[in-house]
Amino acid sequence: MIAEWIRRSPRLVAGVWFATAGFIPIALWFLPSVIRQSDLVAFVLVILLPTLVAGIGGSWIGGAILRRPRGGLRAVLRGMMVPLGSFVIFAPLYGIGSALTQPRTDGLIKQAIAQTYMVLFVGLIATGWVLAFVGGMAGLLLHLASRGTATKESSTTRSEP
Repeated sequence: MIAEWIRRSPRLVAGVWFATAGFIPIALWFLPSVIRQSDLVAFVLVILLPTLVAGIGGSWIGGAILRRPRGGLRAVLRGMMVPLGSFVIFAPLYGIGSALTQPRTDGLIKQAIAQTYMVLFVGLIATGWVLAFVGGMAGLLLHLASRGTATKESSTTRSEP
């Protein structure tokens, strides 16, 4: 059944895979404090938005792991590109969202740029290594899972008369 999903829509499978892989460190790092504060805006900006961007990045960049399987190292490198590229896309979205949800202040654009800068550079220094590790492992596991389902599928079709 998984082999069928991979064959029919590899981008969807990769998107869900990387969204799930991206959600795990986000949830471990931020979810307890967001739940404690019961803040819907924080949930959307800190939990939902990065998970959604990771899914889109996984579909876009990570889909090639399933469409053109070329080896474990390439899958790891492509997997590392997914969260790091997604983070670069996430930072300005967070900056804009954060600036829009703040009380009315002058310099909305300056505030959005400052938030983007802070999230992008400080966030990459603090969490970039985690993102690269999780993405690389997710890419490798996706590659191995797709090889395992392809091997299983080919062995069942060979055994049939």
